[in-house]
Amino acid sequence: AHWYKLSDPDGSRTFQKSEAEALTAVPFHLVQSGHLDILASFLTDLKVIGAHLHLGLLRNLSEAYTLYATAAGSEPNEAVNLFSDFLQRNIVLLSQNPLLLLQQAAN
Repeated sequence: AHWYKLSDPDGSRTFQKSEAEALTAVPFHLVQSGHLDILASFLTDLKVIGAHLHLGLLRNLSEAYTLYATAAGSEPNEAVNLFSDFLQRNIVLLSQNPLLLLQQAAN
């Protein structure tokens, strides 16, 4: 809960005031505490992706999807898989043009 609160300090679920350390720590700690459902929600939130993008952490986010897939094993969340695929397809484009996040997500 500590790292999740730090990743969204004002509790607005916008993650606009996130710190890099908190965003990158959340997935690991959610897996360690067995909260894959919360991690799935975190990884399928465009605002979370936007926060990672804003802070230059898309590679870390990609690693978080891999961590989730490993932890979920044979019971993955299909939405998480879709978001992971989306990120992999668009990581270079989004790194160069962060403002295209919503447009690419709509496509």
